Amino acid sequence: MEKDIDVLEQQSQPSVQNTREVDGLIYLINILATAQFPGNSVCVSLFGSRVYGMYSDSSDLAISIIAELDTTDYEASFNCFFTSLAIMFTYTILGGIKLKGDISLNSNIGVAKTDMIAQYIRMDPRVRRVLLVLKQWGARREIPNYNVMNSYGLMMMGITFLINQGVVPPLQMLSTTEVTDKTWRNLDAIHSSSSLVNSLYQCSRPNVTEHLNLLTANGVRCLETNTILPDCPVDGMRAYFYSDTKAAQSWQSKNTDSVPLLIYKMFQYYGCKFDPMANVISPRLGSAEIPRAYLPQLKASSPNLYLSQRQKWRKDLRLLVIKDPFELALNCGRNAGPEWVVFFLGDVVGGMDNASQEER
Repeated sequence: MEKDIDVLEQQSQPSVQNTREVDGLIYLINILATAQFPGNSVCVSLFGSRVYGMYSDSSDLAISIIAELDTTDYEASFNCFFTSLAIMFTYTILGGIKLKGDISLNSNIGVAKTDMIAQYIRMDPRVRRVLLVLKQWGARREIPNYNVMNSYGLMMMGITFLINQGVVPPLQMLSTTEVTDKTWRNLDAIHSSSSLVNSLYQCSRPNVTEHLNLLTANGVRCLETNTILPDCPVDGMRAYFYSDTKAAQSWQSKNTDSVPLLIYKMFQYYGCKFDPMANVISPRLGSAEIPRAYLPQLKASSPNLYLSQRQKWRKDLRLLVIKDPFELALNCGRNAGPEWVVFFLGDVVGGMDNASQEER
């Protein structure tokens, strides 16, 4: 299976021509934006998979436009800009490749999410390979669907599992990558406390009886050093994660599992052990066993509440809950209907069987 993953990695490398064309497209959008908003600060850049290195020639584009405009009529200014941009997008990538994509306007949170995924990938070479297989598995089964769940949701499931296995530490809870058993004990203590989980996500003083000094009125403390972590606010959200690149590259995990074994364990966990009826997948906490009741801001009540309310079953039920690491009220699986989730987790079992056969 390792050889198959090697081939997959090679196939996931974009061509030089495609990279140049996409860079040229970003350059052109920058020129258009600068011309449209003269004298204003404008920045156009990529984020998403094309930044953290898990993409091919046909991968979607995620474009961030940050414009600090010296005007009060933002709507008219941006409408004019996007009209011009739509005309410009008759520009065709060489090779006949048509690319889909999204444009994020004056929002930096997508960039922060991209940077965090990239940091996890830097820490251990197995992270990229596991996530790459997960992403490719999902793509071949047409699981990522913008109306249900995109590949970002799959990445969060993969990172959550890898933290749980100790392949990487929970970067949103640390000020160092030199972790000891103390880190994992403190993290386990949070997992078992609704008050601590709520206080952590709300970033407020906890009303708890547990003697665990992880949170204060001033913020969240590092699991290992007990120092207060910075908030690093982005778009009004707490977007902190340990971002020291050099330290990340020197990380040594005590987990020695091979990539195929990790993939098998991941499919086995989500296909056979994970209970979507009861629990939340939380990449910030590195656990897929956080009870739904611990995170009321997600508005994901127990599915049991809907069993006797057939008319509301498909409208209000949230059978799959994947907690966004930064946006407190965002469930990455919020649009997944019950039938889709049953199919998805059932297909995970099939993926586990395939991984087991290839491992043997």
